Amino acid sequence: MNLRKNSEDLSEFDTIVIGIDGYKDMYDAIDDKTATRLSAIVRMGKGLKVFVVVAEESAKLYSLSSVDPILKMIISDGIGILTGGTLKQHGAFFKIEAEYSELNEQLSEFEAYKVENEEKVRFKTMYEF
Repeated sequence: MNLRKNSEDLSEFDTIVIGIDGYKDMYDAIDDKTATRLSAIVRMGKGLKVFVVVAEESAKLYSLSSVDPILKMIISDGIGILTGGTLKQHGAFFKIEAEYSELNEQLSEFEAYKVENEEKVRFKTMYEF
């Protein structure tokens, strides 16, 4: 991070995406030192081409979003991969531009939305190689 922070040209660096699967379990398991480091990565990272995304059930994220400042920062970035459920269900976390008819359309097991800056792209996911 320091190398990126001190660089005048970030184009020489690849984008790094840190994915946290099972965010609630991670939240319950980490100590304060780890939480402080993760917070710094989330806070400074987006300007340095380092992004943090989380995977978790919507209900668990919703309950954590009111008490976890790290999760609040991640959600406020407005970048996410939404799997399962409907756009209406995910609307608690993201402001999404969508036609009314799309809001209740159920995603299949192998579909997801990439959301960034209120825009969405629906795509097929791959679970096995």
